[in-house]
Amino acid sequence: MKTLLRFFPVLVCVAVFVLGIVLWRRTGEPPPPPAVPVSPVHDDSERAQRSPLFSPDGRYVAKVEILEGPCPEKFGQCWVVSFHTPEGEELFRDREGFPLPWNVYWAWDARGRFWLYNTDDGAEYIWTRQGTRWMRELAPFLPYEACMKTATPDPRCPPPVLADVVYKHLKPRE
Repeated sequence: MKTLLRFFPVLVCVAVFVLGIVLWRRTGEPPPPPAVPVSPVHDDSERAQRSPLFSPDGRYVAKVEILEGPCPEKFGQCWVVSFHTPEGEELFRDREGFPLPWNVYWAWDARGRFWLYNTDDGAEYIWTRQGTRWMRELAPFLPYEACMKTATPDPRCPPPVLADVVYKHLKPRE
């Protein structure tokens, strides 16, 4: 009896393994992969480059496209920001592009402001709707602690999906 008790945990493991194989063969589907722990700071770079992107209230659609212009001198192509109605009518097109060798990420915040982050120089821009116009301004750079390590981030912080990218690259402008 003592010998049987000593091997009991092994027998249970073997029984569970065999049961898993039997069930897998019956359903034809492999068992689910083991759970992978998710880091609290994750890479949202792909989500922060979706275009077109609807505003939180659904009233506007932002597009960030690679075009031939308008571009700063010496650059043939650049990223250009434009805003549209959901039906496709263009409301605004920024007159200054971001040169194509640079990488940019963007997102809407909960207040309906559109943010764009340039990883090469660390600049963040905010577009806000004022009346019938869209205005672009340089966003203030706030430290990681003010935006990510708090339950109530400063309203001047980028939206969370973009903040993950900003603080991952962490190349604040001078």
